[in-house]
Amino acid sequence: MADNHISPDILNNNVKRITGEEFQKIIRYLIEKTDDPCFGLKSSRYVQAGSYSVLGYMVMNCKSLREALERTPQYERLVGDMGVSEIKHQENGDTEMRWICNYDDAVVRPHMIANVLGSWINFARFLVDKPDGNPKQIWFEFDRPDGHAMLQFQSMFKCPIRFNAPYSCLIIDDYLLGL
Repeated sequence: MADNHISPDILNNNVKRITGEEFQKIIRYLIEKTDDPCFGLKSSRYVQAGSYSVLGYMVMNCKSLREALERTPQYERLVGDMGVSEIKHQENGDTEMRWICNYDDAVVRPHMIANVLGSWINFARFLVDKPDGNPKQIWFEFDRPDGHAMLQFQSMFKCPIRFNAPYSCLIIDDYLLGL
């Protein structure tokens, strides 16, 4: 991104919705200042129901994780314009929850993807009251991180992780979706 200037008006206004482009600039600034290869992943640990706006409270009232998952693509625009979710059912009974990031900044994009998928996992664990509720697999479209960063990913997801995948997704089995 050529222009990384962030308007003070954006930072001083706690009511205004900001555009995806403005949010992308803020995220890039934070990534650069923290110099943390796991910034996006670590920030996903702080997501709560209110972080998802009305959608977060809607899914808290669903009967199962499957129902909550199905609500996400319908209402995710209430949260923002960061990306689009898609649900794909596999023949073996597993379900893929894909996320297509709308951001084009090569620095920001992997952090946003790690943040969203990490947030989904943490929120799902909260919804089903299973801190050990893990997806069957997780795929990331970006390169495998090095050393300590890879340990952070393994600690968060606690399942097989594929990098350089054709798209980013969680693969969830029917049992977990039924909770």
